Amino acid sequence: MKSKIVMGVFLLTILLASFTVSARPNYMAAFMQQYDVSDTRLATCAMCHVHPNGGGARDSYGISYSENEKDFLAIEELDSDGDGFTNIEEISSLTFPGDPDDHPEVAEVTESETANADNSSNNTENEIEATVNTEDTVQTGSESDVESTATEVQSPGFGIMLTVFGITAVFYAKRQKNE
Repeated sequence: MKSKIVMGVFLLTILLASFTVSARPNYMAAFMQQYDVSDTRLATCAMCHVHPNGGGARDSYGISYSENEKDFLAIEELDSDGDGFTNIEEISSLTFPGDPDDHPEVAEVTESETANADNSSNNTENEIEATVNTEDTVQTGSESDVESTATEVQSPGFGIMLTVFGITAVFYAKRQKNE
């Protein structure tokens, strides 16, 4: 009788573990389908969650996504983290729109550019140069950013704990059967 209960718990554990593992990646797949960021540092659960493994608390972008019927387009023009950049500007720049400390770099304006503001041709030229410099800086993601996300030590998830529990239950059932 005990072995039937243990086997039932084991099967329930496997069922729960498979549901837990397969439920979460759907949002990330939808995000990567909407935006071409699959080989960047944004291709992690940290896009919407405080913890890079996902689950648990969401950051401000994740909360905006949830509150807007899980529609990425609906929140593109929002500034979820309040850092002065819209979510789409941050995604395009490969920065996290839910982290106010991670935002696109802004080109600095020098005093000579300010002094030449009266001269429209110089002003236009400086604006174009500043825009080009900002785009070059922002759109190039470094490989170290991708590597640091991929090599981060990650804690085991709920699914792994359920699997360990299930394996322990099987060993217990076999031990009971042999006694």
